[in-house]
Amino acid sequence: MGILARLGARLGLVRQGETGISNSAELADLLAGGMTTRSGVPLSPMTALGVATVLACVRVIAEGLGALPIALHRRTAEGSTPETNHPAAWLLDAPNEWMTWQELAETLTIHAALAGDGFGLIQRGIADRPIGILPLLPAMVRHKQGANWRVTYTVTWPDGRQGEVSWRDMLHIRGPSWDAVGGMKVVTLAREAIGLAAAMEWVQAQHFGKGGRPSGYLSTDKPSVTEQQAEDWKRRWGKMFGGNEAGGVAVLANGAKFTPLTFDFVSAQTLDARRMQVEEICRAFRVFPQMIGAQEKASTYASAESFFTAHAVHTLGPWAKRWELTLARDLLTERQRGAMFFRIDMRALMRADAQSRGEFYAKALGAGGSAAFMTPNEVREAEGLNRLPGLDKVPQPALAPAAPDPTPESESPPAE
Repeated sequence: MGILARLGARLGLVRQGETGISNSAELADLLAGGMTTRSGVPLSPMTALGVATVLACVRVIAEGLGALPIALHRRTAEGSTPETNHPAAWLLDAPNEWMTWQELAETLTIHAALAGDGFGLIQRGIADRPIGILPLLPAMVRHKQGANWRVTYTVTWPDGRQGEVSWRDMLHIRGPSWDAVGGMKVVTLAREAIGLAAAMEWVQAQHFGKGGRPSGYLSTDKPSVTEQQAEDWKRRWGKMFGGNEAGGVAVLANGAKFTPLTFDFVSAQTLDARRMQVEEICRAFRVFPQMIGAQEKASTYASAESFFTAHAVHTLGPWAKRWELTLARDLLTERQRGAMFFRIDMRALMRADAQSRGEFYAKALGAGGSAAFMTPNEVREAEGLNRLPGLDKVPQPALAPAAPDPTPESESPPAE
């Protein structure tokens, strides 16, 4: 056992004899949030990703959010317009030299979804303008709130040095928070559900790793068997039929017999238990099981569009709002926040089918006698098309031709 594994065992992060810690990053991860569950599985934000359901939930949130368009907007009398001539807007293309905005958003969202907090070091240039964002692992950052209510950050750099970072220079995306300082750690709060899922996966993996053969015991009709003989039988049996020796033929002598201890790994109860853990983990992350392909029941939503709208509203919506407000707080000055804001465009997730969109746009442009409330160019923009000249006015209802005034019929002259 290496020094890292021994230290992890001494601290109770792994059990004696296990080699689950292979490098300093894993050790730091365990030291930051590692815990042992009642199922006996050691968990940390990183090791929890080894549970397929956790990995799928985190990817649905992080990748869904990272794929959404984001822009800095300036408030105008008519509403708002995209602001491109500001350092914060430039970071939405390339936050640093080796990452795109999508990659940074995914990384910090993964950290926040698992560990409660995502951290990015804000690099500043002339006039304190933001010029870069560097992602930091949650295990590298400790934060606390002082008597003046200010939050201070202590960062352990890769070379082992520690330094204080001002709240103004830390991009801090929090999950739902209990103390308004750090986000709640889902892996910690849902550790028993995640640990039980991991334990069931491990037991089944061990079973099928032995060729699907059940464990059991050897017995004999001999009146007395010494401890040495019993150990010898066990050793020989394991050597011949353990590991990858599945399918071998056993030869038992001296009245010995093998009695398997069976467990049905494909019974309805076992499969139901696995499905229940999937649903429990999905609840912890607020992800619909259908989004990770884990729901066998028919959807209760009337259409696929309404289901994806529910996913956008209940799962991605809160994360999108956190990102919008966090970027404004950490990248804009107080004065700039009064004039500008960040917007994540979620309309693509909530788009209806082509027929429904066509009917909506027709009414928006005044079809059927309804009052128009969109311009043709606004409709084109909503569909991802370029604006055209002369289409920036809301259509006015056509005036119906005036009915002719009724005129009295001229009286015929009296007949003579």
